[in-house]
Amino acid sequence: MKNFIINLVIILSTYTILYSQVPESGRVVESIIVKGLKSGTTKITIHYNQDMLRESIYYEKPDTNGIYQPSSKYLYEYNEFGKFTLFQNMVFTGGEWVLYEKRIAEYNLSGNEIRSISMNIFGNMVDLDTISMRETTYDEFGNIIERIDKFKVYGGGMQNSKRNTFEYTASNKVKSQSIYKWENNAWVNYGLIHKSYNEYDSLICDSTFMWKENDWVNSMLYIYGYDDARNLSLLEIYINEDNQWIKMEQYRYGYDEKRRRVETIKSMRVHDEWVENSGRVTVEYRSDGQIANEKGYNLENSEWKVVAVTEYKYNGDNKNTEILYKILVEDVWTNNYRYIYEYSNDNILQNLKYQVWKDNDWQKSDNLLIFRDKYNVYSYNCYELNLQWLPLSVEELQVLSQISLYPNPASDYIGINGLYQTLGNGIEKVQIFNTLGIEVGQSSLTGDNSQVTMQDLLKINISQLPAGVYFVKVGGTVIKFVKI
Repeated sequence: MKNFIINLVIILSTYTILYSQVPESGRVVESIIVKGLKSGTTKITIHYNQDMLRESIYYEKPDTNGIYQPSSKYLYEYNEFGKFTLFQNMVFTGGEWVLYEKRIAEYNLSGNEIRSISMNIFGNMVDLDTISMRETTYDEFGNIIERIDKFKVYGGGMQNSKRNTFEYTASNKVKSQSIYKWENNAWVNYGLIHKSYNEYDSLICDSTFMWKENDWVNSMLYIYGYDDARNLSLLEIYINEDNQWIKMEQYRYGYDEKRRRVETIKSMRVHDEWVENSGRVTVEYRSDGQIANEKGYNLENSEWKVVAVTEYKYNGDNKNTEILYKILVEDVWTNNYRYIYEYSNDNILQNLKYQVWKDNDWQKSDNLLIFRDKYNVYSYNCYELNLQWLPLSVEELQVLSQISLYPNPASDYIGINGLYQTLGNGIEKVQIFNTLGIEVGQSSLTGDNSQVTMQDLLKINISQLPAGVYFVKVGGTVIKFVKI
């Protein structure tokens, strides 16, 4: 079994989100985010169109005199139905804006995306070139029946990469998903997902198979159970090793009479040993239905002990004013971190602060930053946090900045930027691990540099993974991403 526990130094920086709105309508037209970093701060300005769709993001960084200068920007365009049609990523260099990346989306008359094209600076790092394309076909109900991904071959042209086909039940639930890869100028089997449902169309089994040595081999299995009220009450996750199913995680859920989830109990495998009742979370609600608190427990001497609490506070209009996280350290409760929400007189969110408790105070500096827009003047404290999260490690991993993921969060695939620079350094594959350190996917980088495809370099299919937090490992680089 391949596993490890992530060893990371996480640098957290404070941020404040400032919203500008048209007083007559309350419509947000701009938001400003300032992130405090060791090298200074980054100002991020987001503009929205009249339909509240994001139309631009501008990044600015301070120069040596502390004056913000343009760094990069994202531009978005939409069709008359509010569907994204064009994305442009531009960087400011040599006193001018240079187009670095472009994505185009096309739709059918039903509004379903039928083609997406990604273009990027590639090869000579000068010309914008098509690096990937996705084509999708649908049935009369709008269900995806086929999806084909194409990628640019490193040093060559476009070629097929991955193909997904889908079958559905009579109630339009996905029954099976077949995954193929392009190999020797033909589609060959790669993966297979089977789903089954109960009489109420609730998912009860999700099994994944991989094609190995000309046969389908069990890979992962998800089992779902429900209570008498049809609430999800059980989730079990298995992996297959040497034709044996090994249970890796189990979640048991409890609900109140209003069918609100009030309890989650987790059991899991740690270093090849099954730990029953490894953690518990409970949720309490106020009389108006708002969450009052969430509590985290550890099992000590066969009894649940509260070790973490999240408290929620609201104003008279039931909007969050504070979310406070507290932890138990040597049997003493202490603040951990908090979010503070500030609103205008008409309850439009104007400010969001993130603070960490340190030295018996909320960590911050006396730096007062002020931003002014057409309608409002905002001021707030900007401060820097430097925290470390260092679990016990089995393998030393160094976090490098040259590689990044997009999109993040992601649903179908993750793309990897900056992987070209790692080739030739002994890196042979890209691995994906879950929060337990279990490898749940990988993409091999085979052959010499000239034969590595853009599929291997840029995109990894994650559509078969359940929603959650994962880590991508490329050589000594580890990056976290969220599957949605």
